[in-house]
Amino acid sequence: DKAYLAVFTIGSDHAEIPVEKLGAIRDVKVIYPDTEDCAYSLDGGLLRVGMPGNACARLFEIHLG
Repeated sequence: DKAYLAVFTIGSDHAEIPVEKLGAIRDVKVIYPDTEDCAYSLDGGLLRVGMPGNACARLFEIHLG
């Protein structure tokens, strides 16, 4: 199973999104845009995202299970 998450930052270069309600997460990856300029990590039930600027958006694919 998969879930998709759009993350927008306006006025900040980072975001923390609670994802624990999705259940077990196997993998997370950025699918759009296809660049390597976004840092992210899954810390328990929290997805931490570092954007390259103060007004950015990224689309994540989350593999569940």
